[in-house]
Amino acid sequence: MTSDANGIRNVDLSITDTEDSFVEIEFGPHHRVRIEEKGDDVMFSLVATHHGFKASANDELPTSLEEAIRSVRDAHPELTID
Repeated sequence: MTSDANGIRNVDLSITDTEDSFVEIEFGPHHRVRIEEKGDDVMFSLVATHHGFKASANDELPTSLEEAIRSVRDAHPELTID
């Protein structure tokens, strides 16, 4: 990992036997992505400073995470990847 404010600043991983686990990556000057498992639920969070969103990755299809991705893709086609 690099100490540069524009790179990956921190990776935090917690895997437990109690089904409550997460991975969190801090990057850039103030960005964070987190994938969190609590029991049967998997949540995805994307944050810049104190603003972001949290979406479920295991709702019925399409998941709320898929809907969020679709919204970003529709609003910003120049950012899409497949």
